[in-house]
Amino acid sequence: MKLAQDLFENGFITYHRTDSFRISNIGKSIAKEYIKENFGENFVKLRSFESAGAHEAIRATTPMDMEEIKGFLMFKNINLSYNHLRLYDLIFRKFIASQMKEAILKKILLKFWIKK
Repeated sequence: MKLAQDLFENGFITYHRTDSFRISNIGKSIAKEYIKENFGENFVKLRSFESAGAHEAIRATTPMDMEEIKGFLMFKNINLSYNHLRLYDLIFRKFIASQMKEAILKKILLKFWIKK
């Protein structure tokens, strides 16, 4: 919780003491921007998970992944630990994945026979 609090106080994530799964329109636009830029328009599938409550889900507040955040921290001279970055990366990836189309998986079964 200390790591999450630090990320929240520095403005990198939304309020983290919530169990809400609602994403605001601002959050959706952040996800859309990142997905379009990194994966293409076809991968965007914004979802509206409606729930009651004052807070929205825990999410990144900018369309910056962990590598971009590292550069930003150096530029702004903000000191966050590697564990802060790992937590941010987890939150960021889950948030972005929640706003993308479902993955299509192809399963292949291979059988090998060994000749004796």
